[in-house]
Amino acid sequence: MITDARAAQRPMKLPKVLPSNPNAALQITPMGEWIIEDGSIADAMGTVARALTLKGFQPNASKQEWARLDVAARKTMASDLTRARQEWSFPIHLTPEEQKELRARLPTPTRFRGLGTIWRGNAPNLFVGRPTCAQLKPGDRIQAGQWRNAFSDPRFCSGLACSKVLGQAVRNAKNEDVTVQLTIIRAESQELEKTRKVRCRIKRQK
Repeated sequence: MITDARAAQRPMKLPKVLPSNPNAALQITPMGEWIIEDGSIADAMGTVARALTLKGFQPNASKQEWARLDVAARKTMASDLTRARQEWSFPIHLTPEEQKELRARLPTPTRFRGLGTIWRGNAPNLFVGRPTCAQLKPGDRIQAGQWRNAFSDPRFCSGLACSKVLGQAVRNAKNEDVTVQLTIIRAESQELEKTRKVRCRIKRQK
């Protein structure tokens, strides 16, 4: 559990969901320490989570990816950060070691050509962040999948193992089109979830 003895005694009510457009001012010292001095604690936690999970993305792309996350994903990450760090009060100081520890508690995004950004976390299923396949929506949870091309037998996956199998589908699509069929769980409303089957076509690279 991360604690921060340097934090001023300004206890804050921690958010149950992170904002879709956090805008806290994040300062980075020459030693790689992150500092947020004031503002909304929800914005601060959202800014930290976005910076940690989308570190490899360009600034504008990371904001777009984060903004497309559904409420359930941002709620899960708020809970992850709350469990990982006992104190969230201003000023917030995070050493590189503390950043690494927080990063390990949060889901990881991967871009799949023809599908979009898919996130893998501690939940049993992958979830869709920013889709590029028209049949997928942000927040869809991938329960199972299969892909095939014109010359091979279908390849199947379920749960988190679909991350590897989807990567194989994208690599195979370098020379020929690949059709991916996914079984997803989609929230139709706050009370209703439905299981659906969708198809995505990954076109070969020209």
